[in-house]
Amino acid sequence: MFKKTVLLIVFITLSFFPVKASESLLKTLKQNINELEQKYNSLKKQAKTVSDNIELTERKIEILKTKRKMLIAEREQTKEEIKNLEEEIARLKKEIAETKKYLKKRLAELYKRGDYAMLEALLSPSEESEYIYQLSTLSYLSAKDRESLKKLKKLTEEKKTKAETLRNKEIQLVETIKKLNSTERELRIALIDQKKLYRKLKRQKSKYLALLKERNKILKVLIESLSKKPTPQNPSAVPMDKFKGLLSLPVRGRIIEKFGTYTIGKYKAKVKNNGITIKVRKGKKVRAFYDGVVVFADWYKSYGKLVIIDHGFGYYTFYAHLDKIFVKINQIVSKGEPIGLTGNTASLQGNILHFEIWKNKKPLNPLKWVKKR
Repeated sequence: MFKKTVLLIVFITLSFFPVKASESLLKTLKQNINELEQKYNSLKKQAKTVSDNIELTERKIEILKTKRKMLIAEREQTKEEIKNLEEEIARLKKEIAETKKYLKKRLAELYKRGDYAMLEALLSPSEESEYIYQLSTLSYLSAKDRESLKKLKKLTEEKKTKAETLRNKEIQLVETIKKLNSTERELRIALIDQKKLYRKLKRQKSKYLALLKERNKILKVLIESLSKKPTPQNPSAVPMDKFKGLLSLPVRGRIIEKFGTYTIGKYKAKVKNNGITIKVRKGKKVRAFYDGVVVFADWYKSYGKLVIIDHGFGYYTFYAHLDKIFVKINQIVSKGEPIGLTGNTASLQGNILHFEIWKNKKPLNPLKWVKKR
């Protein structure tokens, strides 16, 4: 953590100036543009697939609706056929009942006439031919009635069988319609999810497209700036915040103290950390976080050997507890360029690097500036 006096000295003695881009920044930006293009193309492909799925799902729903409409019409027709058959069966049952009643009456008549005719035949032989005729006629009529009754019963059974078949068909149609309704509901739910996903992909596509346009504008500025000779007053042309989330920490190691205010010890003393502290072995190269000019390169109180780089546009970075310093004041440095070696000068925690980012006298969280691994 650094004293306010250090910041005051740095900010008062140095002027506000723009920065010139290095080859390292150009490489970083091109890599980022390539990643953005890949992500954009991937999102574009996903959106196309989801769009096709939406169209396919909508077509499936329309087909289901048409099929359901046909099945409902078929069910109504089946119900009408069942109704007609039931009416016909009722009519046949009534006809059978009437036929039975009529046949019973005929049989009774035949029985009566048979006894009387026999008596007449015994008493009046001349009437024998008449008797035989009447008897045969009644027998023939009786047989015809029985045959008619048999046919009526057979027809009734056929109608009942057909009606039962139609009822089973109606049950199947109802089940099929239920399944179609269930499938349509599932498709509609899936369609809602697909449309939500499509909208999300479109938003992401727009975001990446906007980022690509911005990155390409920055790339153009960077390429143009490479033809200009850098000076301590003009080392870069692009503000550091344009590379937020694309940069790398000055050295790799284990972060033992994070940015912000936290409590320590049993008394819960509050400690404010304006940067991060990285545990690292001694002698590792510490690299410039971004293009800039060195404005401090010396020992400072309890922070040991310290390097401060001005990146222009109000941005400064601090590198503390170094073992060796490779740079000097007013030296122009590029992103990734070695500025010293890690060490433990004025450190109470062994070999560490304390790193801070400042913007207009306000500390920023370095972890929000680096590329996520």
